[in-house]
Amino acid sequence: MLKQKRTKHLPTNIPSDRFEFNPEYSNAAYVIVDPIWRNWAVLNMPEVAKMVRKIEKWPKIYYSGEIEVYENPEKANQ
Repeated sequence: MLKQKRTKHLPTNIPSDRFEFNPEYSNAAYVIVDPIWRNWAVLNMPEVAKMVRKIEKWPKIYYSGEIEVYENPEKANQ
């Protein structure tokens, strides 16, 4: 079962079987952080700010301007 966390514009009562896979960021091989995350989501949603702080500890494997790509070390080489 997915953890239910509050976020803007997405209700917490979406049934788990609606998803094809577990959408938690920790299951992603890569995460892209862009200005919308930094300039809006991080400032308006504490859960996103906490998530971005964790992601920023992952290796940054690419960037272009304000776009950054991080690789999940637990998914590397899989």
